[in-house]
Amino acid sequence: MPVPTCTPETFGESWRRRESGIGEWEGEGRRKVFRPKYRLYELRHTGATNLLKVGVHPRVASEWLGHSRVAFTMDVYSASLPDMQEEAAEKMEAMYGSA
Repeated sequence: MPVPTCTPETFGESWRRRESGIGEWEGEGRRKVFRPKYRLYELRHTGATNLLKVGVHPRVASEWLGHSRVAFTMDVYSASLPDMQEEAAEKMEAMYGSA
């Protein structure tokens, strides 16, 4: 899938996307185009993963993402959080104490 582009004429030279670190202008004159570093999908995936990582309930994250089932959200995003099992074990140990 090609990365979407935009021209300086569309957004104006004063708009400095390059300085924000999200992409770069390439080329010269009328052939100058902006190439983003990240696709919208990647930003969505990062946001969803971070929601779960900071402890937002999976049901809430699923609703925000527009998923019809919480199971789908967890299937897709929980693989990104391998430390969740260890964190759950630590919480149980803190609640009940070590045996």
